[in-house]
Amino acid sequence: MWGGVVALLRDEAIPASATIEGGGGNMKGILRLSIVLALLASLLAVGAQPTTAAEPEFSEAADVTWMTNGVGKVLSIVTGGNKAFIGGSFTGMRETYTGSTVPQKYVAAIDQWTGDLVSGFDPDVNGEVRTVALSPDGSTVYIGGTFTEVNGQTATRLAALNATNGNLKAGFSVTIPNHNVEAIAVDSDGDLFVGGRFASVNGQSQRALAKVNGQTGALIAWDANITTGRVVSLLLTNDESRLYIGTSIDEMGEATFGDLFAVDPETAAPIAGFSATSVGKPVLDISVSDDRIYLAEGGPGGSAEILRVSNGSRAKKYNADGDVQTVEVIGDRAYFAGHWVQEFGPIESFHFVAIDVNDDDNIDDSYWPRLSGINGLHDMHFDGFHFWMGGQVTDGNPVSRLGFARYSPTGGTAPLTPLIDSGAEWSYRDDGANLGAGWRKLGFGEAGWQRGDAELGYGDGDEATVVDSGPGNDRHITTYFRRVVTVYDHRDITYLEIQLKRDDGVVVYVNEEEVIRDNMPSGAINGSTFAVAEITGSAESEWTRWILSPDILGEGENIVAVEIHQASSTGPDITFDLQMLVDTKPDRFIESGATWRYLDNGAALGSSWRNRSFNDMSWKKGPSQLGYGENDQATKIKKGPKGDRHITSYFRRVFAVYDIAAVSTLELELIRDDGAVVYLNGTEVVRSNMPSGAIDSETRASKLMKAPEEQRWLRYSLDPALLVAGDNVLAVEIHQKGPRSGDHSFDARLLLEASPEVLVAAGVSWRYHDKGVDKGTNWRNRNYGGHPNWAKGKAELGYGDGDEVTVVDSGPAGDHNPTTYFRRKFNVADPDVFSVLDIRLIRDDGAVVYLNGAEVLRNNMPGGPISYQDWASGAASGEDVWQNFTVSAGLLVAGSNVIAVEIHQAGPSSSDVSFNLELKGR
Repeated sequence: MWGGVVALLRDEAIPASATIEGGGGNMKGILRLSIVLALLASLLAVGAQPTTAAEPEFSEAADVTWMTNGVGKVLSIVTGGNKAFIGGSFTGMRETYTGSTVPQKYVAAIDQWTGDLVSGFDPDVNGEVRTVALSPDGSTVYIGGTFTEVNGQTATRLAALNATNGNLKAGFSVTIPNHNVEAIAVDSDGDLFVGGRFASVNGQSQRALAKVNGQTGALIAWDANITTGRVVSLLLTNDESRLYIGTSIDEMGEATFGDLFAVDPETAAPIAGFSATSVGKPVLDISVSDDRIYLAEGGPGGSAEILRVSNGSRAKKYNADGDVQTVEVIGDRAYFAGHWVQEFGPIESFHFVAIDVNDDDNIDDSYWPRLSGINGLHDMHFDGFHFWMGGQVTDGNPVSRLGFARYSPTGGTAPLTPLIDSGAEWSYRDDGANLGAGWRKLGFGEAGWQRGDAELGYGDGDEATVVDSGPGNDRHITTYFRRVVTVYDHRDITYLEIQLKRDDGVVVYVNEEEVIRDNMPSGAINGSTFAVAEITGSAESEWTRWILSPDILGEGENIVAVEIHQASSTGPDITFDLQMLVDTKPDRFIESGATWRYLDNGAALGSSWRNRSFNDMSWKKGPSQLGYGENDQATKIKKGPKGDRHITSYFRRVFAVYDIAAVSTLELELIRDDGAVVYLNGTEVVRSNMPSGAIDSETRASKLMKAPEEQRWLRYSLDPALLVAGDNVLAVEIHQKGPRSGDHSFDARLLLEASPEVLVAAGVSWRYHDKGVDKGTNWRNRNYGGHPNWAKGKAELGYGDGDEVTVVDSGPAGDHNPTTYFRRKFNVADPDVFSVLDIRLIRDDGAVVYLNGAEVLRNNMPGGPISYQDWASGAASGEDVWQNFTVSAGLLVAGSNVIAVEIHQAGPSSSDVSFNLELKGR
């Protein structure tokens, strides 16, 4: 996760009536508050790990998704490319409502948003899959376990699969002839760390832990010297500075001991000063926060152990009466799970508990998913929005989950704006016709259709529009509904959710694509198809929740088409209402022109309106500048009767800050006419042109503001300590000088200074090519295929000075290679967070730097096109001095990025080359 500040604007929330089912360096410049969907910020990137931030609130009821057939366990879960890949000992997958099952042995793909089985991913694996991992670009699924064949071909215990269809990846082959693979970690170059009980890889002696090429499976010369036990867990830190290795040591046929090691992922050398001597049990899973390592430890009698990142010493340990099998840090909680049945440290707990990452002594058992099952959970995974849990476990609410469950955040964690609101008007057809498929099209003519507001239906008495039911003993089986919704800037939509009331069954289409099928049979659907079961009681009026891919929406007009089906020809009622809610990639700042909630009726509000907990959803909203009496106001507010103007108007804006420790300064800029009092999370922070003492709705401003003062931006420094992790509120009351004031103005913007995020650290490993060969231009690009075949080493790279960490080939004496090439991949979750990039560079002699194939920096090099044979402009001065540059961040993309550098000599007899680079985003 990126370590900067993420801000979240909540302009809309899920309506209260909706029942959710399932469900470095110095500071440089001023950054505006970024407004992004915090739960999606970086975690859709493959391999992302959570850092300490505000904890999302998850539902305790599992979402309605496909599940396993209940045979065996789910042992591993990973997400990427809008899919969740699960591995285990299961033998089939089951659809929830119909109960229909399909064969699917040991590994499966689930749509990350809809929860449906991805039927096109169907590898034939002949044994248990114990670990699943993804390549950095999400195109390859790596599986490890007990199997020896995949799709009828030999694949002994480690395989690489196409993430789309499950086919074996061509050119990848690994032979592990004895014992199993239990853990996989993937680095940014796509190479694999593979752990297990094995003794050899590809015919070479390699005990328990190996590093292999992710493209070919070739063994890489690397040995962490694991002399006892088996490797059962691996964690590669985000900056790839450490690989944590968890082992299990068997005695008398049972795993009774274990160790934790930390090594350099490049050299396999132990991390200096790190010694986890307190660990004595099998380390089944590992997770990290900023300064803690969290271990899930097996038995007999499992433990949750917390170590210090700095040296590996123990900070805290909790014993349980069964194995603690998995741990996942999400925000400010470290979640532990396993199959203990009663005791966890000083409390009674069953299978699941959380520990505050800021307080090792604080056990939080307030969140408890409804779990049962003797073997409990084996893996947990946070995808940035959902919390996935897998094992030999069931969840009984609202529908039994087998093998794994997905939990969504509860309402209010995302700022959702309705594209279609509850109670909206729909076109409908209620004459019992069988319409085929044409009615789902955008251009379908609606001649003969009627229109009415939701809720639509009959038989319950709460309908806003009553539709025709047909005869009492021969009800219309299907009723059809259509609504056009217009979307502008559809590429800015980052999240899409539909909430439904349906009685009995429903199929929903968006732009002719079926996106929801609930309580309906599989296969073809027509106007005579009955729902699977009758919906009765409170379930008829409950909202069901469906999270969909935003890609189903297009620019301009979109068509939402819904068919509601009866369960029988004598069904007594039907119900239909629908909400379509989105989150968009918002403005990047709280800036002039932002949207504010406001109250302009002259009311006396007291003090509660200033607080975070106050509900302002009934207030009006509009963009700033807000006021009246001037020609520059974007939103005109009510002023009250002439001669008796409202003295006070109120304004609120909710935002969220995650990683508040990154905020070093906080500043407010304000336009007020006449007086203002500003509150941050209920605390007064600014009083401008207002008297001292208590303030109420009738308190007048101290003096009348006139031009130019009434439109001048005023600046104030605020205390960042007033911020909280999560939702914050800025509340402002604007006061008039008197009841005859002729104008009123308000605008505000909030600015913060935050630490830049390190994207590429100084001294990390780079791929390099030093063979004296002209590489042309393709080597600079993101998709360059030769990247894995280049040599690899840590910076500083070069030759001739004696201070190099990695020595590169100079070429023949007196005829040195004119150019040496360097490449480094790095991930960015949300490129819109950054406006500029800071580059620190050591180069001897000249350098050209490319980002994703485009040149961004040239230093000590001639103008014009640059080729392999070109020499630097001259011998470098300050060859070991860091050079500082700032470039645009506009070339960044979400996901994998590449920075590529070519270092040029000043001439064929130049004695040395030096290269190191650091990249930060802000």
